[in-house]
Amino acid sequence: SHSKFRYLYVDAMYIKVREDNRVVSKAVYIAQGVNDINKREIIGFMVSEEETEAAWSRFFLDLRSRGLQTPT
Repeated sequence: SHSKFRYLYVDAMYIKVREDNRVVSKAVYIAQGVNDINKREIIGFMVSEEETEAAWSRFFLDLRSRGLQTPT
């Protein structure tokens, strides 16, 4: 079932990951929705090389393609 969200929180943060036997930083994008009973739900996340406008666009397009709608 799809929840309706009153609020949407989005953020990106950098985490260290091991890649090819070395430690590198990756950007993790995350979206949380707050539903009608004030419960937070993770809507989606994405890992990218860095935080860019293009990556944000991809993240939001992916959320929309999976059913996130504009509030009414």
